[in-house]
Amino acid sequence: MVETVNGHQGGSIPGRGVGLHLKLVITGAATTFVCIAMVTVIVAMRQSTVLNEEIEHSTQELRQSMIERGALLAESIAASMENAIAGYNFLFVTETMKSVEERTDDLVYGYVANAAGTILVHTDDAMVGRTAPPTAATGKPVIREIGGAESYVEVAHPIRVGGEAWGSLILVLDLAPINRRAAAAMTRGREITVRSTTAATAIALLTALLGLSGSIILSRRLLRPVGQLAKEAVSIAEGDLDEEIREVESADEIGLLARQFERMRRSVKSNMAELVLAKQEAEAATREEQRLRSEIERHSRLLER
Repeated sequence: MVETVNGHQGGSIPGRGVGLHLKLVITGAATTFVCIAMVTVIVAMRQSTVLNEEIEHSTQELRQSMIERGALLAESIAASMENAIAGYNFLFVTETMKSVEERTDDLVYGYVANAAGTILVHTDDAMVGRTAPPTAATGKPVIREIGGAESYVEVAHPIRVGGEAWGSLILVLDLAPINRRAAAAMTRGREITVRSTTAATAIALLTALLGLSGSIILSRRLLRPVGQLAKEAVSIAEGDLDEEIREVESADEIGLLARQFERMRRSVKSNMAELVLAKQEAEAATREEQRLRSEIERHSRLLER
């Protein structure tokens, strides 16, 4: 049995492992999947960032709108109380605060404090007579953090009696509904992003599988001549020079390779034939030389007698 150059027995292709077409198919499918997955992740992250920015912007606008509405409300209420306070009609002030509490859903509490900081009217009667927080004297909206989160906003408006600063009206508005809506919107946004990413990943996987199937079919068709050429090359390596290499009807590199292999087969076959003929001629010449030597030796023995 003839051995190939690499020492493998005839009938096998030396060094053959995973087929070329399988390597190409796996590489193409993996590349497709990775590219689609990367694009999907980048787009999903960008969408999530934009969505969070939009939600944060909307939340800030809602907070600012609440502050402005609270400031207008405090201004109108303070104006309506000035005459009553000047006449020491605190019953009107108390009824006004109770009415505001009933009509304003996001009002946590409200109170009226004099210049000394003593609470004279409060929506919670238990707080009357206590000292108001320092923020009540600022006259500006103040966002106060409760439990590490922005929950309340205090809107203070000065009350003037007879042109003199008498005290302040403070309304405390609840930001929790706005924060809850923002948190719910972000949660929905994250869920949508996850679903979109999952769907896009599934599409990428399906695309890769379809590409894999198509690549298998296409690569087998394209590389079938290479496989046939490899088998014929093995036959040549084993010394079978009579079988012609089938011509590949292609103008690409595979067709050129097949034609060059056929030229090589013919050249090797021609050289082998010439070598066989030269060997035969050499053997004939050797036999003729041996015959002539035998004749010469025979004649020499006859002459010696």
